[in-house]
Amino acid sequence: MDDMKNCVTKRKKDSLMLSFAIITGLATIFTVIGFSLKDLFPLKCVNPAFFAVIIRAIILLFAYVLMALGIWFIKGCIYKNMINLKIGSNEVTIKPGNIFKQNALRVIAVDTHFSTTVDDVVISKTSLHGQLVLEHGDVDSIKAAVQKEADRRKKEPDENGQYTFPVGTAIHYEGKDGHYIMVALTDLDADFEAHTKMSQYEVALMDIWREIGRVYAKRDLALPILGTGITRFDDGQDDPANLLRCMLCTLNTSKVHFKSNVSIVVYDGGDMEKDTTEVDDNNTNEASRKGNSKFAKKKKNSLPLYEYKDLFRIVR
Repeated sequence: MDDMKNCVTKRKKDSLMLSFAIITGLATIFTVIGFSLKDLFPLKCVNPAFFAVIIRAIILLFAYVLMALGIWFIKGCIYKNMINLKIGSNEVTIKPGNIFKQNALRVIAVDTHFSTTVDDVVISKTSLHGQLVLEHGDVDSIKAAVQKEADRRKKEPDENGQYTFPVGTAIHYEGKDGHYIMVALTDLDADFEAHTKMSQYEVALMDIWREIGRVYAKRDLALPILGTGITRFDDGQDDPANLLRCMLCTLNTSKVHFKSNVSIVVYDGGDMEKDTTEVDDNNTNEASRKGNSKFAKKKKNSLPLYEYKDLFRIVR
């Protein structure tokens, strides 16, 4: 929960600083017009005068803390439901929710084979990829969509009957409860693990934005924070805030213009594993059982939206 603590600390710090600025500004104005706390609270009955000064200081401190709490509460309310921002020529909304409940074209990250084997080895049952196959689609129709794209690209299957697509490939799929775009975010190695680095992730996102722009047909889009699941960043750059910043920066750099609303959905159930995992393996379940894995702990970092507020200043 370190990210959550950092977010709360930042919100407190911002509230204290703003409250201090307001108090300082009021003090300056009152000094200019010749008004002071002594005029507001004479306290003539208090002796010696030193105690009157202490009482006024306590009153001032109380007002400062009360104002900071009020600002802290207001900030939480403002950033509770969503944040709207302009990235290049695109309107982007960051909001909490469940990606599968969005009334939009839902983007789901998968591997470059567009695998459909949900066995907690190739694909985890709790990942977005696994949930799409098991609950929101079916194996045959997904394979048909993949086959159609393979035919369009004139690809041949390997000895296992699988197709390998370039990272960034997007395939439209009509599921049981809506339309989806499956995007190839990472390759799987021989152990069915997805490894990448931030530089590779950025290149993949650039391709993904362009591919989504090719197939979205002007429909509203909903994406999770891509890469916050089982994908292993060998350079350690897997913090959700960093990945969100990277998504926004690559959208800006790609120059792709979406003629619809773009939403990035942060899972609101407190368990990131159910929202953003794209490929999985047995190590996930093992880590959860042991209870001491950094990976297992990281899945519960569902950050408040206030954490993301300042990320947008550098994205223009």
